[in-house]
Amino acid sequence: YGLDNIASTLPKLNITTSGSMHKRMYWENVIKKVLLSHGYSEVYTYSFANKGDVEILKPISKDKSKLRTNLSDGLAIAMQSNLQNMPILDQKDIRIFEFGNCFKASADGSVFEWRSLVVGIDDGKKKSNFISIADNMMLDMAKSLDIDLEDLNELVFKRSDKPIIYEIDFDKLIESLPTPDVNCILSSANSGKYKTFSL
Repeated sequence: YGLDNIASTLPKLNITTSGSMHKRMYWENVIKKVLLSHGYSEVYTYSFANKGDVEILKPISKDKSKLRTNLSDGLAIAMQSNLQNMPILDQKDIRIFEFGNCFKASADGSVFEWRSLVVGIDDGKKKSNFISIADNMMLDMAKSLDIDLEDLNELVFKRSDKPIIYEIDFDKLIESLPTPDVNCILSSANSGKYKTFSL
């Protein structure tokens, strides 16, 4: 008979209830849009580290034998790698961010996991100062979340000035934010422009 002779038809769906917007995913995408508009790129670093509260029974290597307690350490390593490749990437500075889970052990041995956000900027030069650029990014982030800048700064639990790295407890941040309306339209956060390069 032949596959090309079978008519293509969409399945009939009987949807009586509408789904709800995932709160964390919604607000992560709102923040990603702000960061992309400021020239930041998203990175993914290892959840495994050489220091932390939670040990891994069978680690993949000695320097990755524990679960991370923050994102800042991994972002600092990623920042250093990117700074070395800055001429190849044709960048004047490196602006990166990451959303990820962190882990802490409590006194009774149970493991606490939470979501964190870290943002970093640097160009590898000693005299460079990106504080005003970072402050503008934080101001735009606060505006997009409809919160005061002071409230956002209170959630920064780890901060360094060279390179500039701000880490925010994302779970605490979204506790104070409203649940998005199911009918709200969230445009794609992937609106950044990418340049191809070869080594």
